[in-house]
Amino acid sequence: MDLINEITKIKKHIGVVPETSNLYDELSAFDNLVFCMQLYGVPRSEWKRQAESLLERFRLSEKRDTPFSKLSRGMKRALTIAAALAHHPSFIFLDEPTTGLDVMSARNLRKMIEGFHDEGVTVFLTTHYLEEAERLCDRVAIIVGGHIVALDTIDGLKTKINKKNMIEVTLGKDNGQLEKKRYEYDDNIESTLQRALRTANGYNLVSVNTIRPSLEDVFVKMSGLSSDIMLTEKGGK
Repeated sequence: MDLINEITKIKKHIGVVPETSNLYDELSAFDNLVFCMQLYGVPRSEWKRQAESLLERFRLSEKRDTPFSKLSRGMKRALTIAAALAHHPSFIFLDEPTTGLDVMSARNLRKMIEGFHDEGVTVFLTTHYLEEAERLCDRVAIIVGGHIVALDTIDGLKTKINKKNMIEVTLGKDNGQLEKKRYEYDDNIESTLQRALRTANGYNLVSVNTIRPSLEDVFVKMSGLSSDIMLTEKGGK
């Protein structure tokens, strides 16, 4: 579709969740959803059914008649996402959806986002939480100074930093003394583990953990910045 001449038609396919909610404080949860459907031209016959379906899906049915201003932060975020889905968009843009939420609210929202993929919705997610991007995204773009410096799948990005996979072996003695050793491995992790055990020198095997390059390793390599600095600039923890 043409971005200039068909912009109204294009908008009907797109849902947007801004970092700061764009819903109305004085309207109830139900009325906010209905108003959004009106804006996008959803037929009147679908308003009630669709609004109640979204409220149930986002666990907000009990808050149906509660003004937006009276909802908790997590509920406000959930309703904002529900409003972006009110017209059945093919694409949804999520701008920092979990910033400032408590652990349980953020976890619930991530589960919702994971479910969009199964429904055939394409999600564009901006986030400064690298663990969130690694968990949710099929492809990741790293942006530095307004420019995309890397764009690939998670595994594709990790292969670009030339960091070896490793296993960390924790060994222990009967007196409680522990010793940790790390070993690089390529494809054959079993032979590497056998080599580690041959050099255990009287220690017992306590645990074995694989250590793989993370998306944070990729970010630091590509941007030259630490993720802690990035979160601090965004007011994160």
